[in-house]
Order: sequence, then C-alpha cells, then structure tokens
Amino acid sequence: SGFATLGYSIDEGLSFESDGSFENLSNGNYPVRVKNGYGCVVGDSTLVVSNGDAPPTPTVTYDSKVYCDGATLDPMEGTALESGVLYWYTSPSLTPIIGTGTQLVPDNIVGTTTYYVTENQDSCESPPATVTITINAIPDAPEVFNETVCEGPTAHNLTAVGDVADNVNWYSDVPLTNIVALNTNTYNFNAINPAVYQYYVTQEVNGCVSPAEAISLTIYAVPDAPTVTNASVEACFGDPTPDLEASGTNITWYRDAALTDTLHSGSTYSTGEVAAGTNKTYYVTQNENGCESTY
Repeated sequence: SGFATLGYSIDEGLSFESDGSFENLSNGNYPVRVKNGYGCVVGDSTLVVSNGDAPPTPTVTYDSKVYCDGATLDPMEGTALESGVLYWYTSPSLTPIIGTGTQLVPDNIVGTTTYYVTENQDSCESPPATVTITINAIPDAPEVFNETVCEGPTAHNLTAVGDVADNVNWYSDVPLTNIVALNTNTYNFNAINPAVYQYYVTQEVNGCVSPAEAISLTIYAVPDAPTVTNASVEACFGDPTPDLEASGTNITWYRDAALTDTLHSGSTYSTGEVAAGTNKTYYVTQNENGCESTY
C-alpha cells in the first residue's frame, strides 16, 4: 500500500508493471521492488520460484488419435507418477479445469483439439502432457450423373464426382459389400441388354466414408419398325392420292433411306403427289424412349 500509483518490479527496478501479477516465470530468485506515485522505491523481499516440489509430468496412454465424426471416442488416459490428482484442460494456460482423474472422454467436435493433463499434489502442479484429438467430418455423398441410352454394341460409362479426384468407390449392392471399382470417378462396363443397371457410390476423405448415393444406367430397347397399312399404294391420275398410314409410337416420315430428310411426324402422311408417273418411296420409323427404330 502507499501513494498511488504503485508500480511493481522483479528485475532490480529496471522495469515496473502496474499489475503485481507475473506469469510463466522460470525457476529463480526475483528481487521485488515497489515504486509509489512520488517515485520512491522500496524493496526488501525476494520472490523465490521453484518447482522442485512439483510432481513430474504425467504419462499418457496415447498422445494423438484421429476419428471420424460420430465415432465412439476412446477415453484419454493419464498416469500420475506421484500420488497426486490428474487435472485436464483444453487451454495451454491450464484454466479452466474440464475434468479430473485418470480418464477423460474427448468432446466429439469436428476439428483438432489439444488436451493438457497435469498432476496436482500439495498445491503444486506438474508441467502438462498433451493429447491431440482430431475428428474429421463425414463427407457428402458423391455427385452422380445418371445415364439413359439406347441399346447397341457400345460399352457405357457412369460418372460420379467426389471432393477429391478419383476417390469414388463403386458397389453393386445396398449393403456395400460387393465392390466393382475402387478409387475412380468413372466406372466402365459392357452392358448392352435393355435394363436398368443400378450401382452405389461413396467417397472417402481423410479416412471417413460418405453415405452412399445410387447411380443408374438405363438402356432402352430399340423398337421394331412401325407397321404400315399398305406397303404400296396406287392411284390413277385425277383421282385423290391416298394417304400413307403407319401404326406405332412417335411416327416420323422421311424422304431418304439415310433418315436425314424429315417430311412429317404423325401416323398419317399426305404426300400431296398428283403428277402422272410419280413413283416415290418413303421411309417411316417409330421412336420409343428416345430410341428410333429402323424403317
């Protein structure tokens, strides 16, 4: 106490602090000086810092572990080397205490957390041992691209994209027991028969596996050529020219066998031909599920 403002020094009066609290001091003897508002300095005491009576740093069963979010976390375990009590912290400043005893279950928080454990005996606290717990997030399921094609001899590919290139795994069953491809964004297979081919994909990031996402290839059959009412029609000059008719789905009429010159869509086609001696061939197809038949 004394005339304000007081300053405190533990370095022979070389520097003064307004707060009399000093932290993180090494072992040693510190001469204490106090200066009042008049500039008068007094000091006849010594602060002695020693951890000679403090217990040693406790041992830990493991110093780091990595988990995926939602996993069951093993307790951290420490062993006191004296007869003291273990204190657990998440701050290097060793405050506040989050647990006591030889075990502590980590918090299931995504990210990396460092825990500090000390031994306390007779009001003396040891230096801390550390345990680092890393909890990685579960990635989202890969983005999938379903395919719809018409039957044919060409092999087909399915594509799924994850967070990391070529980290997608492919399965043919919901339990994810039958692996068909690993670590690839593309699955190639030779299915040519009309059907729906379903697969399931996951991705793995930092050792954590995503939920599965279904992906499918649908192969539609190419329909047969439509049925025409009359494969050949005749008309006399001056009489009405009969319409051409075909039965099927999404009928299309063409002028050429290459099916490049479209004339009409619909089951009935009026040619409009009236000239004598006209002799023309037309080509007609049907289309189901985007697959066009032969003519």
